[in-house]
Amino acid sequence: MSTKVLLKESELVSMIKKIIKESKFSYSDFDYMSAFFQIFNNWLKKNTPEEVWSYPTSYLIQKYSKPFLQSLGGDNARWESDDYEINKWDVQRIVDAAVRQGHYKLPSLYKEEKFTEKYKKIIPTLIEHLELPEYSQIEIIEDDPNFVKFKPQVLYANMLLADETKRLDKYNLDKKIRHFLENFIGLEIGNPVHGKVEISVTDPVLFGIDEWIKDVLNKQIKKQIRAFPEARGLKSIRFQPNVTGGEMKLVFTGYPSFALRNALRDKIKSYLQQLGYGQKIKIDI
Repeated sequence: MSTKVLLKESELVSMIKKIIKESKFSYSDFDYMSAFFQIFNNWLKKNTPEEVWSYPTSYLIQKYSKPFLQSLGGDNARWESDDYEINKWDVQRIVDAAVRQGHYKLPSLYKEEKFTEKYKKIIPTLIEHLELPEYSQIEIIEDDPNFVKFKPQVLYANMLLADETKRLDKYNLDKKIRHFLENFIGLEIGNPVHGKVEISVTDPVLFGIDEWIKDVLNKQIKKQIRAFPEARGLKSIRFQPNVTGGEMKLVFTGYPSFALRNALRDKIKSYLQQLGYGQKIKIDI
């Protein structure tokens, strides 16, 4: 027999937020297995005369899978079969069902205090330590306590003209952040369920790409390329920006000679270097 529970709007919103936050928690197979046996054994003690520790677990699962799953209100069609027997692939789904119904709470060392609040006086020193290129900045996002994302932001046009040695590397940035936090403030980086802080660095977000393509690439660079004598037979110029610069794809009409295509590529490379872009824009012929 099903039971209806009426919730106020505020209670529903609170419940949804809690579910979304807890879905980010990272529990291992060991956590779920331990939780499953606690839930199953508690159910056996309340609903059967069995002495749990007197029987092989496989025997109890074989005998009581059906009524145990029914008590959880499982919506999986496989669980409705009379001869269905719980297997290891069901463990997480069973635990999640028990948690949703309030029958069980997964243990956690999760801390509600936000990293960005606790270390707000240290964060400017951290950012200074990163020695970010002048064309970039970094945003720190912490929607839920101790799930921290570092989001690099790049001014595309400035990046193209910057010194090659001042390259923004996501993995080097991640290494620097972790080194500072672990060695200078003693932060434990890891799973928030274990009371630690999860640190991640996103791919850089590029700003000003559309403006550069419209005002510089289309109006200046492409126009000059088409004026080169070596550009005869050039049909179109396609461009794909990326975090290190971009890739220019040359499309030709017919089948111009390899020598002509190479000559045009070299001419474009030289021209782009004169504009200050160095080797950041690759040419694909």
